[in-house]
Amino acid sequence: MAGRIRLLRGSSHILLAFDPAAGRVVGFITAISVMIKRDYSRQSRQ
Repeated sequence: MAGRIRLLRGSSHILLAFDPAAGRVVGFITAISVMIKRDYSRQSRQ
C-alpha cells in the first residue's frame, strides 16, 4: 500500500513523509536540516 503522503512543514523546509516505512527517511532529512541550520547560524554570528 503506497500510503498517504503527508506534508510536514518546518520553518524553512518542507518534508514529504510516506507512511509508514519512510518515517526513518524523514527523521534523517530532519536531522540534516537541523544540522545545516545550526551551521548557518554559527557562521552568521562570526
